[in-house]
Amino acid sequence: MLALAIGQGVAVRPARRDDIAALVQLRRRSWREAYRDILPRAEIERATGPGSADRLRRAFEGRLRGQRLLVAERPGQGLLGYAWCGPQPIRTLDHPGEIYELYLDPDAQRRGVGSRLLDAAIWSLIDLSLHPVLVWVLAQNPARYFYEMRGGVIVAKGTIRVGDYVTTRVAYSWSESLPLPFSQQVRGDRDGLVSRL
Repeated sequence: MLALAIGQGVAVRPARRDDIAALVQLRRRSWREAYRDILPRAEIERATGPGSADRLRRAFEGRLRGQRLLVAERPGQGLLGYAWCGPQPIRTLDHPGEIYELYLDPDAQRRGVGSRLLDAAIWSLIDLSLHPVLVWVLAQNPARYFYEMRGGVIVAKGTIRVGDYVTTRVAYSWSESLPLPFSQQVRGDRDGLVSRL
């Protein structure tokens, strides 16, 4: 299986079943850091509780329905982040692809790992003919500016329920332009990743 080598010893590859436990811990740490000033603590704990493992198992199994679960890792040091992407479920939006989740270990933030995961997710969706791509972000989440810096443009707004809490979210899209981290020519492999020619 081809892994996408990305400098600084980081690689992006398809998730494996034995990654699930580490992904659950990574998601828990990321949620606690990202949403501590946005969501009620009880909702954070509920969203990162025992159901997280089931959610990530479904993400892994989703590859059978055109979904991808990609992980970023530094070999020997564990997982740094993940991106879960696939067909966009809200048919009223003219965006066939969606990045459902993109989370990093808090210690891996601001080191280029998020950009590499985002690029790999977008290009894997293009490989599946699921473009343009969007990603929903809580409006209060400062991480939304990461998507703006990567060329994303707001194309929709809405609300989302997290347990008993309702908040606003925005959708970023790359319908007019794409992040091109590699050479001008790219190709997809059978696992939906992108590598240099």
